[in-house]
Amino acid sequence: MTLCEVEMVVISYSPYSDEPKVFPNNGVAISTFRKFKELSTSERSKNMVTREEFTEKRIKKLEKNLLKVNKENTVKEITNEMHEVLNGKNISLNMEPNNRNDLSYVIKKNLELVREAMKKNIGSEGSTSNVPQSTPSTTMTSMMP
Repeated sequence: MTLCEVEMVVISYSPYSDEPKVFPNNGVAISTFRKFKELSTSERSKNMVTREEFTEKRIKKLEKNLLKVNKENTVKEITNEMHEVLNGKNISLNMEPNNRNDLSYVIKKNLELVREAMKKNIGSEGSTSNVPQSTPSTTMTSMMP
């Protein structure tokens, strides 16, 4: 059987059976083992790893993913903090300087995105610059009976 361009067989032993289960079948398994045995020693061991090596690689990959997720969560937390500040929340005096710097960075980046979006919308249908704006007096008048 070929899986991802790799020829493979599966031999499964069970405490409930005297004979192992072979997938896809015995003939394919024997053929695959013969081909493997005919390879040079360097070719046979090229992609082999010990259980410890595999585990170490897996741990490093998971740690890298964890670091990435932690960074994404930090950005989300700071973005939430930015929204709270923009809605009137005071910045805590106890906030660490690094967090203040991160908050400032996120606010600046979001302002840049808003400016870019506004530049793209100038002169397009999405622009509201030509729409008459209501003044506070007309708004109050329209609200009164």
